[in-house]
Amino acid sequence: MKAIFTGQYFRAFVAMPGTIGALRSRIARRMSDSQIDAAGTAASSVAACLCAAALLAGCDGGGVSGQADPLAAYKTQQIAWAPCNAEQIEDMPTLTVSALGTDLSCAQIRVPMDYAHPTAGDISIGVMRVAAAAPKERVGAILFNPGGPGGDGYQFGALRAGLARLVNPASGGYRGLYDMSRKFDFVGFSPRGVGRSTQLICSLPAPLEHVDWLPNNLSPQNVDRALYNARLYADACRNVPLAPFINTDATARDMDVLRAALGDTRLNYIGYSYGTLLGAWYASLFPQQTGRILLDSSVDYDMPLPLQSQAVAQQQLYDDTISLYALTKVDHVALPNTLAGIRSLFTDAPDWSRSYLSEKLYSVMPYHGAVDETIVVMAAAYAITQASASHPTPDAYAAALANHIYFPNDPEWNQMALKLALGSTGEYAEAVTGVYASPAAPTDWVNPTVRCSDAPVSSNPAYWVNRATVIAREAPIADSSDIDNPCIYWGPVTLTKPALSVAAKSAPPILMLQSENDMLTPLAGAQTTLAALPSASMILVNGEYSHGLFPYGTACVDSTVASYFLTGAMPPRNTVCAGNVLPGVAANSSATSAAALRRASSDAFTDPQQAQDIIERTRELLRPRR
Repeated sequence: MKAIFTGQYFRAFVAMPGTIGALRSRIARRMSDSQIDAAGTAASSVAACLCAAALLAGCDGGGVSGQADPLAAYKTQQIAWAPCNAEQIEDMPTLTVSALGTDLSCAQIRVPMDYAHPTAGDISIGVMRVAAAAPKERVGAILFNPGGPGGDGYQFGALRAGLARLVNPASGGYRGLYDMSRKFDFVGFSPRGVGRSTQLICSLPAPLEHVDWLPNNLSPQNVDRALYNARLYADACRNVPLAPFINTDATARDMDVLRAALGDTRLNYIGYSYGTLLGAWYASLFPQQTGRILLDSSVDYDMPLPLQSQAVAQQQLYDDTISLYALTKVDHVALPNTLAGIRSLFTDAPDWSRSYLSEKLYSVMPYHGAVDETIVVMAAAYAITQASASHPTPDAYAAALANHIYFPNDPEWNQMALKLALGSTGEYAEAVTGVYASPAAPTDWVNPTVRCSDAPVSSNPAYWVNRATVIAREAPIADSSDIDNPCIYWGPVTLTKPALSVAAKSAPPILMLQSENDMLTPLAGAQTTLAALPSASMILVNGEYSHGLFPYGTACVDSTVASYFLTGAMPPRNTVCAGNVLPGVAANSSATSAAALRRASSDAFTDPQQAQDIIERTRELLRPRR
């Protein structure tokens, strides 16, 4: 156990509230203060209790300390809530802001930049809150995180609250979200480094080099260019003062400061995707401050993020689900009319277009609600392949795309596919001329910083090249981003991830929610995390592939989640709910019949269009980052 207590946070953490002090109050239920004082450090049984319950409090057999909490000033700060200004609510649906009224407010809180040295300086965390709709019934707050790393959750809680207030409670659909919003404040925040919080800003020391589509060009020259870019990414942040403090551990500690400043004794939390790692990390750091936690679309907690490949799951989803659905659409969209032709759409596309198409596909394919947008990307890919087959001039290529018919009977969708296809003209011109512009510099520095700072991975480029080669054979549809990986050059990782066994032993039961065919956080990884949490339960949505489920719109999912947050009731460890299976795709035989599935219909919301606007905006915040 001593190994858990070592590291950069030891001195700051030994005196945190909720560890020694809170433990003392719990033991006092069984022992008087005089008994505890008399026992002292000589009582090995008390010391053992301290170690088991205080966990990371620095218990090494030395007994109880009366040290002052170095974070007290942060945890007791008064949050100066104020009406949100126009910049803070930018991109939020206007009707949502209006409907939330004075329940919507914004603020900044202070947190230490370095938790190992809390007096070394502050950074700011942006917070947006929607107060519980029934204030007399309020029981606390729920904190939201949409994932990432680097996803900005500032507006996320407010968007969930806005959707909840549009729910028609008599309809049954989304009733669970409605009930939760009445008793909980919904709180979103910008994690350190992004959005309304103190931002991490890095700059490339040199221009990036053009890299051909890696799965089809693993030549030494192309791989060297990718590795050169990866080193530039790492060098960009190496000397930025804030960068060493942008990691999951620091964000989890920020959440605990926010919990205390909100006045809650326990943290209630809903995290999606990477947000599940953040939530499990919090529960392992602060099990005694953990309340009710939903991990929606879970990563494998113990596997470093750079090793959690999505490629094979993406290939399987495309071959076994998306392609079957697309086959039902061939009378309405210009696509190959055979399953084999649809499955080979992207592998048949010219190499120069693959990176562009991969990015577009990756942004929409993980979401059931965006399945028709996925068909748009497929239609554009088919057109790009046909238009470029004869190697025309760039102008002739653009003209061929403009004259192509994508959706014969739907002008709106035809225009969407045309616009997406024309977006490839720059790449085509570069391929024809052999003159490549330097790739644009990244704008998201938090994602690689967190991925590379949380856990050590191999620094041997050959390991990553070999790994990418294997993945390219198994999943040719996917990008070989394993090579374009700054973690190879990031340097030593000094963090120690808290053991999930801590949360398993000392935190309240955790609820998990998972799609059967999620490509971004595959089921196998979520099941590994579940296996490490004996008291947890998982709601598995069979036949579904959407990433980020709650609220789902069925009682089986939403009412179960709401009951957990409102009463603490846990469903059976392995709970199965029916998913919304696409036409043309056979439902899993173990799932409830698709015909029995009651998805939320138009009567679920008092204003269906406004609800759809909120859902689409929320999906943008959930979009994958890589």
